[in-house]
Parts: sequence; structure tokens; C-alpha cells
Amino acid sequence: ALVVDEFNNNSVVKILGVGRALPKDDAPPTTIIYHTTRPNEPLLYIKRGGVLLQNLHLIHHCRGTDIWEGNSTVMVKSDGPTSVPSSHASQLEPSQLSQIFTPMPDNPRLFAYNCVIKSTSGRGIVATSSEAYLDNVVVDNCAATGVYIGRGRSAHSICGSLIAMSCDISGNGTGGRLPSQQPSTYPLVAPGHSG
Repeated sequence: ALVVDEFNNNSVVKILGVGRALPKDDAPPTTIIYHTTRPNEPLLYIKRGGVLLQNLHLIHHCRGTDIWEGNSTVMVKSDGPTSVPSSHASQLEPSQLSQIFTPMPDNPRLFAYNCVIKSTSGRGIVATSSEAYLDNVVVDNCAATGVYIGRGRSAHSICGSLIAMSCDISGNGTGGRLPSQQPSTYPLVAPGHSG
């Protein structure tokens, strides 16, 4: 798993793919497949700072059923006190959104553009006491909730925020399944979570 737990005032971790993740042209996407036997481990865990994902197809699978603490493709989570999310971002055009992406030390942030995000074992994206900006992103066929926005465990935490433009978040909550057709030897997330 990739864990981002650093903050430098002007830095953003960029994970950029070659080609496009969505079928708008013929260029093949950059695909990252993370399949681990470790329980409840996300592909990407953003604790502090910001991460820009662009032109990626992310596929995640791990053991475990704890969709609150790690069984997700991307987890954006702060356990400490957080500042209020930026509200002016919702008034911008999609092309301007990446220009204002400046992470705050208190709020972990995810910016995803032109990506496909999937988890065969848990949630697609979890943002608790943090911010997620999605532009032209597909989150589909996840075992549990496609995108979950919520409050952290701290008494002073705020609810996470989501700005999604031109996104398709559908077909989620289907229940855990193995990437192969073999029967599972460990518990899987049950179907029925919201899409």
C-alpha cells in the first residue's frame, strides 16, 4: 500500500498514468492492481497532504471486512482535528479545479481526474474528515459503498466533503468477491451496502 503521511506547504504527491483511464480515445490506461493477503489494507491511504490521481485505473482487493478502517481502494482520512473544507471550489468549472488544488496540513485531500476506481473486497473511496474532488471519475462494481463521505472519530472532527463532476458512481454494494473464480477461504463483505 502507498501511505501519504507528509506535508510540505507546496507539495502534492502526483500519481499520473499514461493514456486515459476512460474510453474517450484509443490510448490504453495505466492500470494499478493491488491484491494483498493483509487484512483491511487500502491501495492508497492519504493521512496528511494531498494526492493527485490522473489517468489511472485502480483495482483493489484485500482480506477482511472492515470497510470503516481500511478495506477500500482509496482512503482519505484524518484522525486529528481538521479545518473546514474549501467551499469556493464548488463554484469553479471542472477545468479550474486542478488549479486551486492546494492541500492544507489539517485536511488530507484527494483530487482524481479521469480515473476508474474499483474494489472487489470493499469500498471505492472513503473520505472522513477530509476532502475529495472527483472529475470524470468512474467508481463501479465495488463490493461495498462506491464513495463514502463521513466524520472521523475525533470529537472535534468535521464531516468530509465531496465535489464530483461528470462522474459515474454506480453498480456498487454487490458484496465481496475474489478476483479469480475460486471460492473464498476467508469472510467477504456482504452485499447490500449503498451504491
